[in-house]
Amino acid sequence: MNRHIEQDCVRWEEDDGKLLFSITETLSGDTVTLSLSGTLSSVVAPAFEDELMAAACVRSRIAVDFSGLQVISSGGLKALLTVQRLLDQRPGSMLRLCAMSPAVHATFAEIGFDELFEIES
Repeated sequence: MNRHIEQDCVRWEEDDGKLLFSITETLSGDTVTLSLSGTLSSVVAPAFEDELMAAACVRSRIAVDFSGLQVISSGGLKALLTVQRLLDQRPGSMLRLCAMSPAVHATFAEIGFDELFEIES
């Protein structure tokens, strides 16, 4: 697996160049939006958690756009929960999850995570 960093995007690719997962970051006011693409597998979940924590260190309002995400692993769910717990300790902070596919939303609902997060259609 190879990691590529561009101006506002981090990509993880297989050795043959096939995209595994990417995060594109955009800023709007006091909110950072992380747009996910590909498969958030257990292989890339630790790196995703690092990126999410880095965003939480500099911004108190984070939106995660799931529109390009096909699958989320338990490691990806753990990363989101870790950051949600951190932000819960800061007044005025927010972690908003948006544009989930029905399959990804079903994963959240099956384990009750749809009750723990602010999720927008």
